[in-house]
Amino acid sequence: MKLLSTLTFLMLCIIAYAQPEEIIYIWHKPQDSVYIDEAVAKYTAGDFEGSLKALKKLSRRAASEPGNMYLKAINMQELEQHKEATEVLTKAITRNPKLVELYKVRGASYSVLNNFSAAMNDFNVYHGYFPEHLTTTLNMVYCLSEQKQLDKALELLGNFPNQDTTIANTMANLYIDKEDYLKAISILEPWRDKFPEFADGHETLSIAYYELDYYDEAMLEVGKLISLRPKYAYGYYLKGLYLEQLEAEEEARRFYEIARSLGFDPD
Repeated sequence: MKLLSTLTFLMLCIIAYAQPEEIIYIWHKPQDSVYIDEAVAKYTAGDFEGSLKALKKLSRRAASEPGNMYLKAINMQELEQHKEATEVLTKAITRNPKLVELYKVRGASYSVLNNFSAAMNDFNVYHGYFPEHLTTTLNMVYCLSEQKQLDKALELLGNFPNQDTTIANTMANLYIDKEDYLKAISILEPWRDKFPEFADGHETLSIAYYELDYYDEAMLEVGKLISLRPKYAYGYYLKGLYLEQLEAEEEARRFYEIARSLGFDPD
């Protein structure tokens, strides 16, 4: 039985919406400045609908500025209005094609809409300027993996300048998807040994060991995972699955029930 080993990988690659890192405004009418300040404050407070309402009050000129369109789009993303966000960002990019932050944010919405080709085009623009940006690299890996381009995804990760546990775990999950479990193990074991509290690594290693029928090793790794993340439902599910393979069915059911109580349905 091949596990859905990409669970951890996808969690790592959940599309991270851009924060308003640097929104630069030109001179505005005094009232527009009030509305912009209100919109930024409400966005920061998590009131995304309120932020959009404030932006609707802007004059036509202020509303058409890329910075304000950017703020409008990231509010829409938070409200899961991704199609509308891409339309707003496309207009903003038309007005200012050199503002590369806009491409990164639009790529995020294209990814959610499963338009991975368009997302890759946008992420590539941003990546060209910021090759060390981890989230963008992971988003590109996600798009490539969804297009079954695992080798390209692995090449991208291998060329990332700052190798760390996140990169290693993502690479290992890709090798699990390729059913090269020994390669996944060889990548992760040194990182696990160096960082014993590397919970994601313990999870991925347990899956790789399980796929090779190394049940003792899988049980050891999932036990470490649960000790590090006692509220992580999927860890209990994995342990239940491994116990079931060892024909400890009563004990397996107990762990399935714990997983269910924490929000993961084994069925």
